[in-house]
Amino acid sequence: MIRMDIAPHEAEEFLGVFAFDRGEHIYEFIEAIAVVNVIEQRLGGHSASAKDQRPAQHRRIGSNRASMERQHNTTLASFSARVNGLNPGPSECIRGNLLNAFIEARTVGAIKTPKITIPMLDFRSDTVTRPTPAMRAAMASAEVGDDVFGEDPTVLRLEERLAEILGKEKALFVPSGTMSNQIGVRVHCSPGDELLCETSCHIYQYEQGGFAQLSGVAARPVDGEFGVLRLEQLVGLIRPDNVHHVRTRLVCLENTHNRGGGRVQPIDEVARICDWAHANGLATHLDGARLFNAVIATGVAANEWASHFDTVSVCFSKGLGAPVGSALAGPRELIERAHRHRKLFGGGMRQAGVIAAGALYALENHIDRLAEDHAKAQRLAEGIRQIDGLELRPPQVDTNLVIYRVDPKLGTAADFAARLKRRGLLISAFGGQLMRAVTHLDLSMQDVDRAVEILREVSRDTSMVGGVAAASAYAASKA
Repeated sequence: MIRMDIAPHEAEEFLGVFAFDRGEHIYEFIEAIAVVNVIEQRLGGHSASAKDQRPAQHRRIGSNRASMERQHNTTLASFSARVNGLNPGPSECIRGNLLNAFIEARTVGAIKTPKITIPMLDFRSDTVTRPTPAMRAAMASAEVGDDVFGEDPTVLRLEERLAEILGKEKALFVPSGTMSNQIGVRVHCSPGDELLCETSCHIYQYEQGGFAQLSGVAARPVDGEFGVLRLEQLVGLIRPDNVHHVRTRLVCLENTHNRGGGRVQPIDEVARICDWAHANGLATHLDGARLFNAVIATGVAANEWASHFDTVSVCFSKGLGAPVGSALAGPRELIERAHRHRKLFGGGMRQAGVIAAGALYALENHIDRLAEDHAKAQRLAEGIRQIDGLELRPPQVDTNLVIYRVDPKLGTAADFAARLKRRGLLISAFGGQLMRAVTHLDLSMQDVDRAVEILREVSRDTSMVGGVAAASAYAASKA
C-alpha cells in the first residue's frame, strides 16, 4: 500500500516521490493527501474513554468508524489507480467530501507533518565532504606531539610540505580559513591602516569584518567583474600621507573567487596588480582557499601564483577534502609573527597531528583529482543552460562552482532551494535570486545528472502551478 501520510505543504514532495500528474488536479491532491493523513490517524485508535474526552468537533471526525474506513479505502484506491494512470482524477463528489473533512481536520489541528527521509545530493559546498578511508587511516595512525610547543611532527611535516609547494620560507597550520586570512591581515597592518579588496571577496563579506574587530583595520572595497579586479581600478586609491586619512597598506585578492562563481584571476593581471602594489610600498595577501582549483584549471603552478604575494592562505577542507584546517605561508619573519597572532586568536592546538594528517594526505593525493570536480561542474552548467528560468551567472564556469540566477516567476532563491530540498537536492541560496552549486569528491557524475533532472522537474512544476506565489496563496486560503 502506498503511504499517504503527508500534510498539505508537503504535497509537492509527495508528487515528486510518487510521480503524480502535476497538472490541474494538484490542489485536489493536496486536499486528499491531508485527509488520508487524518483518517489514518483516527483509524489508529483511541480508547473509548479517551475519545469521550476530546472536543465535540474532534469526536465527530472519528464517530463513524465504518464510514471512515470506506472513505479511507476509497481514497487509497483512487490514488493507487492514479499512480498507475488508470484514473483521470477524483470525482467532484469525492473531492467535496475530502475537502470538508480536510477543513474540519485543520480546524482541530489533527494534521501533522511527518518526518520523511529522502537521500540527499549535497551540492551546497565542497566543505561537506567526508574523509576517504585512506585519509581516515592516515589520521588514525598519525604521529603526534604538542603543537603549541612546536613538537607535533605531523604538523611540522604539513607546514614544511606546503611551504615547499608554494615556494615560501615557512607556513603555519591554523584551524580555519577565516583565521588564516585575519592573521594575514594582521601581520601586514596596524590599527588605522587600510586594505584594498574586491567588494564580494570572502575577507570582506564572510568574516564579520574581522579586520576591523580584531586588528583595527579599515577596508576599501572595489567592484570587480564576477570577482576579478583590473589594475586600472586600483590606481589612484592609495591614500595620501595625511593625518586625516587612514594609511593604505595592503592589497588582498581571492583566487579562485567564491562569489564570482569560482572565477580564476588571470595570472597576468595578478602579476600587474602585485607589481604595482609592491612598487608603491603596499603588501599583498592572497586568499587562496581554492588556489589549487586555479592551479588545475590553468596549469599554472602553485608557486607561480604564490610568488606574487607576500602571504598566501590555503584551505585543506574545501576541494582537497580534509575535515579541517588551513594554513598561512610567507617569509619566515612574518610567519613567526603570525604564530603569536594565532595564539591571540585562540588557534593554538595541542596534538593537532591527527587533523594535520588529513590535510597532508589531501595535499599529497587530492590536488590532481580536482579536475574531476571541474568536469562535473561543466556538466552541471550545461544542464542548467537547458532549463527555462535558470541562468548561469557568470555564463562560463572555470572551476567547481556554478552560480545561477532563478527567474522571479519561480520564486526567490530561498523558495527554489526549499523546493529542491524536498526532492532530495541541497543547493545554497546565495541571496535574492542567486544560487550556488559546488561539485566535490563525494559527488559522482551520476549525481550531477540526477541533480540536473531534479532542477528541471522543479522548474517545470513551479511554472505549471503558476509559481510559488499562487501555491502559497492557495495554501493560505485553505488554512
